[in-house]
Amino acid sequence: AGSWAAYLWSNNATTETISATTSGTYIVTVTNGTGCSGTASQVVTVTTVDITSGLVAQYDFNGNANDVSGNGNNGIVNGATLTSDRFGNPNRAYHFNGINGQSNIAINAIEFNNYVNTGFTLSYWFTMEDSSNVGNRHFMFTNYDGINGMQIEYDPSTNGSLRHSLRTNNANPPQIDYYYPVSIYNTWKHAV
Repeated sequence: AGSWAAYLWSNNATTETISATTSGTYIVTVTNGTGCSGTASQVVTVTTVDITSGLVAQYDFNGNANDVSGNGNNGIVNGATLTSDRFGNPNRAYHFNGINGQSNIAINAIEFNNYVNTGFTLSYWFTMEDSSNVGNRHFMFTNYDGINGMQIEYDPSTNGSLRHSLRTNNANPPQIDYYYPVSIYNTWKHAV
């Protein structure tokens, strides 16, 4: 790459690289400055995945905590403030200050009891500030009503982990905790 004068792909593209959008065999002929050429081919399989099938909620944080899935599971922001996301886009993420555990996004509409027995996936991006500034326990997400629900919290007593708690009265065991260790601060991470 880079030393060739011309590229001709089987889809008539003339760029060094292409993006395959359909399955098939892609062939490129490359020619150098003296007219010598070579050909290469690659079989590409493009798979389409519908990530909206079964989607319960999606929060893009476009200046608010509204659910964009169409299911109406809007969040209620309590003490968290809008900030820039991992790409630097303003007002596309929330900062949770952790003061007295009062900084969170409450999601009251989602009934996690409906998903405990069938399973579900939670995916989000986060970054933690320097460990010296995170001494307070605080919740980032909660819909816990005292009996049922889910919470994501930072708790210094968990050795610097994010604790994911799922509590429901119609499951065995009634509480499941998963700890996601946070050992690198001020860096965006993806938790699933």
